[in-house]
Amino acid sequence: MIENDGKFLDNQFYDVYIIEMDLDISSLKLQKEEVSEVKNIYYKDFETMINNKDKDIVNHPEEWKRLFEILHQRYDNEK
Repeated sequence: MIENDGKFLDNQFYDVYIIEMDLDISSLKLQKEEVSEVKNIYYKDFETMINNKDKDIVNHPEEWKRLFEILHQRYDNEK
């Protein structure tokens, strides 16, 4: 992916995992050199952030599209 008017070339692989579990994120032990922040965000709020092109979210339109397809299919009809 090329971003920022061709000034940034991104050749990284991104894996997204959906995990259902109760987790206190303050208990995570993060590798400071690799992880700058962890947040717990409701998926619809995250989708709004993506749609609003939040500056803190890396733009990966195809990956985000597939992720939200899965999340909506899985959770939108829950009672």
